[in-house]
Amino acid sequence: MKRQIKRLSVLQTGKILGMLYVFVSLIIFPLLAFSVWKGRVWAGVLILGLLYPILGFIGGMLLAVFYNLSAKILGGLEFEVEDVEESR
Repeated sequence: MKRQIKRLSVLQTGKILGMLYVFVSLIIFPLLAFSVWKGRVWAGVLILGLLYPILGFIGGMLLAVFYNLSAKILGGLEFEVEDVEESR
């Protein structure tokens, strides 16, 4: 059975992508910090580590807005679903 994603919640998409960027920054930040030991570059690494999730949040919201506009014109993303039994 095919289904379409008709609309994305802008705020929720921003929150989810913001959180995903937090996880990514937790991986990237230590690598950047380890590779840099002196001077002002530390400030840049700290700012990057803080801005990355914020930019992910804003980018996620913009992505949802653009997706919603595109979905109105072209139709939403299609995906297939199937029912499965829960196993406990």
